[in-house]
Amino acid sequence: MNMMQPVKRIYQGPDEKMRDEAKGIYNCFIEDQAKFIEFDPDFGKPEFTTGFLKLITDADEAQSNAQRIASLKQLTETVNDKMEACRNKFQGSKYYIEKAFPGSPVIWDEFGYKAYDKARNNQLRMKDFMRDFHTAAVKYSVKLIAANYTQEKIDEIDTFRQELNHADGDQEAFKRGRPTLTQDNLIILNNCYSMISKVAGVGKQIFENDYARHQRYVLSTQPENAVNNETPAAPENPA
Repeated sequence: MNMMQPVKRIYQGPDEKMRDEAKGIYNCFIEDQAKFIEFDPDFGKPEFTTGFLKLITDADEAQSNAQRIASLKQLTETVNDKMEACRNKFQGSKYYIEKAFPGSPVIWDEFGYKAYDKARNNQLRMKDFMRDFHTAAVKYSVKLIAANYTQEKIDEIDTFRQELNHADGDQEAFKRGRPTLTQDNLIILNNCYSMISKVAGVGKQIFENDYARHQRYVLSTQPENAVNNETPAAPENPA
């Protein structure tokens, strides 16, 4: 039975370091391209050079894990802000509810008095709570308005519910999309690393008798489960 396997990073070290090394290897390659072409004329094909540069550009544009965490944190903060707005809305409405219906706990419960404690820190329950809160406010709107709880205040209940719903939806969509986003970014980063490791391998062979230039093609980022292997791969068209 075939099982889908997650994409894994093929190199060790931070993504930022790999990106920097990619730019350095590319610049060295451009400077030494004549030597690479002597080694293998395919290194002189325009599509190789443009493809190499595109891999680096794509890697630069790939969202880092730190950026993804920051994005999720921002979405979570938005949800928390909307939750706080809903809590404040309910607590600020109780004066008018009790003014309109003094000594009427059965009606108060229609506004969510008993349900509030379980909903106050649960965004799924809070969305349902605000829906029921708004339904009750509409039902008893005449008496609420008579108690100076205006139609605008009633409408605001549903506005806060919708804002929470949208914020929660954005957060959930991002969470569900993270595995795909992570996988896509890893593929991009792995492709970039594959290219620079190939070019670096050829560079080390070309300049095996030139210590200074040889060192320019030594990568500090290493393959995952690195094994010393100095045999360079043939150039590929990365486009």
